[in-house]
Amino acid sequence: MAEGWGLTLTEAAGCGTPAVATDISGHRCSVLHDETGILAPLELMGQGIADILVDEKLRNELSTRAQSRARSLTWDALAAGVLRPLHAQVVQRHSTR
Repeated sequence: MAEGWGLTLTEAAGCGTPAVATDISGHRCSVLHDETGILAPLELMGQGIADILVDEKLRNELSTRAQSRARSLTWDALAAGVLRPLHAQVVQRHSTR
């Protein structure tokens, strides 16, 4: 399991705003590189922003996919994602006794 959720990035995606973010764990949970936004090293973030601003087709595609992904990132889905592996651990421990 891993914890990390770029809530601000997810909220922006929910409004149809694709993100340009650094490639760190919490951002990877919210931004799928070249699908819902751009993950880039700090020195290339300006280029990522420029690409989205200049390329209307890219901007629209990222926006649509970002908004769709944000709709799937609910608190219920997050809880289920945490509970599923915990439940599997409990079942496994009981079956080995």
